[in-house]
Amino acid sequence: MTSFRLSIEWSRLEKNQGDTWDPASIAVYRDMLTYIKFKKMTPIVTIYHFTFPLWFFDMDHFLQSSNIPIFSQMCGRMASTFGDLTDLWATHNEPQGQAINMFFMGNFPNKGTGLAK
Repeated sequence: MTSFRLSIEWSRLEKNQGDTWDPASIAVYRDMLTYIKFKKMTPIVTIYHFTFPLWFFDMDHFLQSSNIPIFSQMCGRMASTFGDLTDLWATHNEPQGQAINMFFMGNFPNKGTGLAK
């Protein structure tokens, strides 16, 4: 195995909007990335893998274009916090799957609305 893909969960880092990121959570992820590199594997970090903080959900997450800068800022912060330990990033896991589930099926994380409902 030459690479290892993992997600860094935003809600573990920033429990409440605007909070200082949790140092213990940062340390856990940095330890994981360091160990992956120690094992001579390339870490591949997925930033958004279908989880985000509840406060972001309550703001209607990606359904509101005004929330995109919040997500973008978090991405930049992840890069500055973990970028020394990884070179490969995936911003969004399977965006087509989320689009189908949200907008057509009314599933996660869309508060039960969708074209199929």
